[in-house]
Amino acid sequence: MDLNDSTTIEFNPAHIPAGFDTLSQENQKAVLHQIVKNQISALEKEKSATASDIIVPLILVLILAFIVLFFAKKIRDNPKLYDRLVKLDGKPNPNNSPDEKTG
Repeated sequence: MDLNDSTTIEFNPAHIPAGFDTLSQENQKAVLHQIVKNQISALEKEKSATASDIIVPLILVLILAFIVLFFAKKIRDNPKLYDRLVKLDGKPNPNNSPDEKTG
């Protein structure tokens, strides 16, 4: 924001420091200018999130999801690896046992 002589700003008296009335016109202008600059910088720090703030974490989450899905598919497609990793208390998974008798 560019402040110049044509800029009009109204100040709340609570934001003006004590003894302001005793300053020269030039010093009053400098103090008011500094108050406005401080307020503007505080408002700029409080900006809401934009798409560019969200895109990097979103890409990282998507990459992680693809990696997990890739390894899950590899485990599912490899019967030996699936049986070795999918066990209950060291015993073969009864729902996936090749020794089951079909009735």
